[in-house]
Amino acid sequence: MLSPILGLGAGIGVWLGLSKAWYGAITVETTGQEMPSLWGSIIALFSPLLFSVIISLASPKRFDWNVFLEINLIKDTEDTNSSPPSEVVDSTQTKAWDLGEEAYTGTLGHGVKSERGSGPPSANASSEEVVHPFDAKTLRHMGRWKRIAGWLLVLNVVVTILLWPLPLYRD
Repeated sequence: MLSPILGLGAGIGVWLGLSKAWYGAITVETTGQEMPSLWGSIIALFSPLLFSVIISLASPKRFDWNVFLEINLIKDTEDTNSSPPSEVVDSTQTKAWDLGEEAYTGTLGHGVKSERGSGPPSANASSEEVVHPFDAKTLRHMGRWKRIAGWLLVLNVVVTILLWPLPLYRD
């Protein structure tokens, strides 16, 4: 959360600093010049990457990513052409988490069912005991599309941020 704010500050600092250094004053005319604006924008765009790494290495936190496997999927089993759910809330729905797994394993109200039917994550269960909901073939398929999406992201950034606008700043 801190790195974008630091990046914004660094970009504005570089923009105004270069305006002052290259043109002698900070005015509307000097801050509107191309080169200080370009360098300020580049610093504001890329410095959060550096700030994120520095902040992450300065205060490392251990996060157990298996916690996400404890999330139950909820599917809507109700017909989409039927009338919208009424505003009346069943008292068993609001108390389902308080009653424990017995009240949670069935329907969750208005045709919504738990995918696994295993109830809420238990406070006693460790994240190592949780079984991944997808098989190995599905995980390989998702990994392939993750790599494709990553390369498309890099291509998109290079084209839209570097190759397309940078020629506009020529002298």
